[in-house]
Amino acid sequence: MREDPVAHWHALAPCVREHLAWRVVLVGAESTGKTTLAAELAAKLAARGGAWSDCTWVPEIGRDYTVEKLEAAREGAAGTTTAMEDLVWTSSDFVAIARAQGEHERRHARAGAPVLICDTDAFATAVWHERYVGQRSAATEALGDAAPYHLYLLTHDADVPFVQDGVRDGEAIRRWMTERFATRLTEDGRRWRWLRGNRTERIERAHATIDELLSGGWGFAPPLG
Repeated sequence: MREDPVAHWHALAPCVREHLAWRVVLVGAESTGKTTLAAELAAKLAARGGAWSDCTWVPEIGRDYTVEKLEAAREGAAGTTTAMEDLVWTSSDFVAIARAQGEHERRHARAGAPVLICDTDAFATAVWHERYVGQRSAATEALGDAAPYHLYLLTHDADVPFVQDGVRDGEAIRRWMTERFATRLTEDGRRWRWLRGNRTERIERAHATIDELLSGGWGFAPPLG
């Protein structure tokens, strides 16, 4: 079990899976392909079969939260047009998003494979707090610091055109967001890699990086004698 957790993954209790599953988190500016890549990465890992057949990915909770917040604002202002830029964001919004993201992640990890693909996380939520509130949030960052993340894949904005989906509002600051993610990841000492190029190149780069992560093993301490 200790020498090859993957071979015995289905014998592990859900709470052990939650603890051991490597988290691979996709982060980046708006419309840089994070969600598409998350779904494809999980599907390709699941295709390996065996313990990998349960591989899944955790969707971004913040998007659903934003849609609900926008709908609530429009219902409360009948007869007017409420746009994304009209929404008022507070730290409590981002704390709620980060907590919900973590809970969904834990649920997926308990039932999933040795690697869990995450479309954002509490750390990324804290960076988005900077973007919308204009300053950092100690409460949101504390949630990110407490979570067991192992590898970040940062999607570069330069290789992907911006696509408006009715919710996005950050086309003009995509480069700033990309640079801010790179700075924060480095400052925090988190393990991360760029994802650049076209869709195929990004998928191949992501898989190679995940295999590199797995090759290092889990680093278990020697058992008590």
